[in-house]
Amino acid sequence: MKKYFVFLFIFCLPFFSVGQDMVNIHKHIVKAKNPTFDDEFELGLQMATQYILDNHHLIGAREYRASVQIVEYWMDKEKWFGIPIGTPFHESLKTDKNVAFLNVVASINYILNQKLQHQRFLKCIPIKGKKYAKQEDCREVQLNAAKIVLKYCIDNKVAVPTETQKYLEAFNNNKLDKVFFKK
Repeated sequence: MKKYFVFLFIFCLPFFSVGQDMVNIHKHIVKAKNPTFDDEFELGLQMATQYILDNHHLIGAREYRASVQIVEYWMDKEKWFGIPIGTPFHESLKTDKNVAFLNVVASINYILNQKLQHQRFLKCIPIKGKKYAKQEDCREVQLNAAKIVLKYCIDNKVAVPTETQKYLEAFNNNKLDKVFFKK
């Protein structure tokens, strides 16, 4: 019996500590006053975005709020990447500020996951002479963030704005890329 308790303790500890990590990371940002976006804060931001995407049922909890505050802090700060949100999909979310924010969270999460897990740097920074919306990295991030948001909405039974319904239907029919980049 003692073995099982130790196993359960070791197995379940990460589930309880991740939320507290979000609170501690947020406190660290506040203490740093004007921190630079380094590897430590990058990992904290990735953890915060993942926490938001994984814990819909904890909206309002202290840890969830800390995660949101971490993302909000870094949204407008100097980073090595941009957040490409100027799409018709993102505009269709504007009537629900929570789902629109979720699209930003999903974009950041996708960019950081690509770097941390695949060593791919999707910078999404305007390149002189190229249309920002047509850049490959921007298109990839926008499409994959939309997939994350739509899957999140389906899994958590979150209603999407009426303007977003066509994207949800396309996602359910595996045709999101065709609707997303339709001219």
